Amino acid sequence: MIWCNAKHNLIQGLMAILLISFCLVGCGSGTTGDSGAVTPQGTIDLENLKVGVPENIIEGAVLSFQLDENPISRVGGKNQYLSINKDKQGGTYIAQCKDGYCFQLQALYKDAPVTKEQALETAKRMLPERTPEQSKVDDSEVTAGKVDNPREVIFYGDDFYTEIVYVDKTGSKVQMVNVYDISKLKESAKAEAPAAAPEAEKEKTSTN
Repeated sequence: MIWCNAKHNLIQGLMAILLISFCLVGCGSGTTGDSGAVTPQGTIDLENLKVGVPENIIEGAVLSFQLDENPISRVGGKNQYLSINKDKQGGTYIAQCKDGYCFQLQALYKDAPVTKEQALETAKRMLPERTPEQSKVDDSEVTAGKVDNPREVIFYGDDFYTEIVYVDKTGSKVQMVNVYDISKLKESAKAEAPAAAPEAEKEKTSTN
């Protein structure tokens, strides 16, 4: 009887350990939030990726994105990540990061261009919930019909905007969708701006 009780307790203990281990692997790993989640295996669903997420989310998705080692891609102190997978419409993604966050997401559909409606849906998915309402549209390049690959720019307040890049002058098919969040870039630019020299300030004051 004592042996049976001990065996029963041992089995219960092992089951508890297995349950805790499962929760740690399945629930505790990855980064959740506006971006979706990076799985313990290092993947991320492109359909859930948002512009403005911390760079470490993209950096940690090692089976979904790889760092572009080309020196040109690092001009200006940024990092560029290329998607290994494609979204449901066959698009490949590029994430531009600087100062620890993703300020631009690109979806490329050069092999299989999409409609404007599909492009707008992609752009909508890429924008985070904090994005303001649409404030302005600039489609002058499309209506002019003079540029080979015209852009349509959609603004959402001062910090967010989307570029729809068309295949040709007709503006019927889209080959690229760019989404920007420049809020933190503005903050960094202000922080890095050199303070005016005391002599310059003094001269400015005396002139006034």
